[in-house]
Amino acid sequence: MRWKRRDTAAPHPTAIITEGSELDGKSSFNGTVILNGRAKGDVHATGTLIVGESAFIEAQLRAPVIVIAGHVVGNLTATERVEFRRSAHVVGDLEAPVFVIEAGAVFEGRTTRPTPEGPEKSDSTLSAG
Repeated sequence: MRWKRRDTAAPHPTAIITEGSELDGKSSFNGTVILNGRAKGDVHATGTLIVGESAFIEAQLRAPVIVIAGHVVGNLTATERVEFRRSAHVVGDLEAPVFVIEAGAVFEGRTTRPTPEGPEKSDSTLSAG
């Protein structure tokens, strides 16, 4: 069976935090958000949350779909899936029903996959390569 990669970048993001910009505290976005700057605290999106290659995030991230290409220190919670691109470097725990990691990505943390019987946990230090 071949897996088809779904296009995770929405055609019209509702917010773009550019390189050189900073968020501090609790941030909430309706729809898709692209983070290319820095963020600290808590970031929540109702659509796809994309962390660009130039981003450095020290925050808890929550969204249906989370795509990481930059640096993240913090826990991730997704209701649909989490994807790490090859340039991702993530330190923190993640909870998602689906987790995709490309070759080259680095992940240090625990994974939890929600199941009807309760969370399924595993400890991981992964370096895809």
